[in-house]
Parts: sequence; structure tokens; C-alpha cells
Amino acid sequence: MKEELFDDLILERGYEYAQEGAVDHVRKVGEVIYATVHGTEDYHVKIDDNDMFCDCPYAKEGAHCKHMAAVLYYLESHPVYDEHTIIDALSEKQAKQLLKKILKDHPEYLDQLPQVEKKVENKESVEEAFRNHPDKKSARGYIVKCMDDYMDIDILIHTFKNYLEDKIVSKYLIDYYSTLDIKKAISFVKSLKTDKPSIKKMYQSYLKDLYLKDNDRESYLDILWKLVKEDGQIDFYRELKRQYTKEEWIPLREDLLNSLPPRARLDKIYLEEGMYDQLLNLVIQTPGLYILEEYYRDLLNYPEQLLNKYLEELKPLVGKQDITHYLKEIEEIPGGVQFISLNQLRK
Repeated sequence: MKEELFDDLILERGYEYAQEGAVDHVRKVGEVIYATVHGTEDYHVKIDDNDMFCDCPYAKEGAHCKHMAAVLYYLESHPVYDEHTIIDALSEKQAKQLLKKILKDHPEYLDQLPQVEKKVENKESVEEAFRNHPDKKSARGYIVKCMDDYMDIDILIHTFKNYLEDKIVSKYLIDYYSTLDIKKAISFVKSLKTDKPSIKKMYQSYLKDLYLKDNDRESYLDILWKLVKEDGQIDFYRELKRQYTKEEWIPLREDLLNSLPPRARLDKIYLEEGMYDQLLNLVIQTPGLYILEEYYRDLLNYPEQLLNKYLEELKPLVGKQDITHYLKEIEEIPGGVQFISLNQLRK
């Protein structure tokens, strides 16, 4: 067959390609063979009985090319099975791994799968395991795995109601709930009560994300503003800022900065907004070196103020403890080397 279809030179080059391992990704679908042949570029070959196709320039002119010949030579020594034979040969574990990979790459195929409800025999054992587990991180993973086995959200809530202050457990549960019924998920989160400020903030953050998912912009912004005003956390601040145009944000920002509590991290907000004068004043007024070290590189346009702040903090330490680390920071500031010498900071 090959001799009738191919010139001798083409056959010779095809044979060389096959021997060199240039034929790749060979698969059989029904009675059709597909393969990729690596040449100057990658070319794709299709063989259907006596009909052969290749996307190389030579074959496009109607000729039988070396890539087709390479695939034919490959098939002589490498049996190729169709998809049914391959699937039947897979173990259950291999089939599950393959399916997981396919669904990860193509989540749209999930809709084609049957909905299966899995049951766990003894949900009380899950709670017992969590209470007694010495490694809480592993226990969380165990709980999350059990959540995967339940399909009934009411059972899930009942089973894990005592662990909703655990961030991993509650986040997983609420995310799952929101895929079933976003309105009920919102009502559920609103019903959660706690006296712990950090947990309360966590629940508010969940609620914020649910409102956004539900396209309830008014409620979303309302709770986002509350979260920012509580302590000025920079992540919430940035999220809030993104909701407005630059023109809208400037007056809102001024009112917000004036309303933040003393514990708010204004330093991060000043840096975010490029408010370097305010950041410098905050650094100068804050006792100690920790905030100065964090921001001195952002404030190099204020060398005199920075150097005087370093001098104020370091002068009492000279000769009493090693300040080499701080001197290296001062050297990065314009005029810092001379400043160290002038003030005899290096002993």
C-alpha cells in the first residue's frame, strides 16, 4: 500500500521520522487514527481507511507526505486501541483520576454527569473525631472531606454547627450553601451569632461576598463600608475604593479617614493613597523604630526628617547595643553617610 501511494524519497523520510520518535499523540477514535508528527513544525495527520490528511504545505497540494508515511510506519510496530478499549482497561482509580482531570480542565462537563447523593454512615463520628483530634488542621481536612460526602445542606449545618467559628469549616460550608440557594445562604450567615470581634468580622466578610454574588450592590456596599470603618483594614479599604471612580472617591476618602478609629492602620492607607506628608507625620510621631523601618524607603524624599527621627531614636542606644542594622538603613537615605559621621553614631 505504501509503495503505491508514496514516492521512494517520501517513504524514506517517513521511515526516518518514525524511527526518530517524531510520531506522537497517536489515538484511535472509532476507525480513524489521529497523530501528531514533529518536523520543522508540528503537523497533524488523520488516517481514515485509505483516506489520509495532513495539514503540512506539501499535503495541502493533494500529495501524500512524509508525515503520513511516518504514521503508517509507526502503526506497523505500535498497536493503537480505540477509546472504548482504553476505557475498559482502566482501573477504577485510574478512571477517577482521569475524570477529575477532565472536569478540572472542562468544568462545563459537570452538567452532563448524573447527580448522585452520597451518604456517610455515622455523622456523629465526625464530630467526635474533630473534638479528640490532636492536630486540628488534619481534623479540619477530615471534616471538609465529610462535607464532600454529604449532599443535604441541613444535615451539614446540623453536623458542623459547633465548628462554625473555624474559618476553614465555615467558609467551605457557606460556599457550598451559596451554590444551592444564595438567598438562604445569606439568611443563614445573618443568623450566626458570636461575641468574638474577629469571628464577627469573619461572618460579615462572608455576608459581603454573598451580597456581591447575589448582585445586591446596595447591601454589599453597606456592609463593606462598615467593615472598613471598623478598623481600616487595607484589603477591605482597597476593595471599597475599587467601587468608585477617582472623582467619586476623593471626597468619600476624606470623610472616611476622619471617621476611622484610633486603632486603624492609617499608615497603610496613607501609602495606598500616596499621602506621603501624612505618612511622614505618622512615622515621626510614632515612638520607636518599627514603623520608621517599614516606611523609610517610601519617604526618601524627606531625608532631613528621616535622619532626625533616626537620631532621636538611636542616640540613647549608642554604645549600649549593636545598631549596625539601623546604620545600614541610614546609609540608604540621601546624606545618611555624612550624617552618621557628623553625629558620631558609629562607635
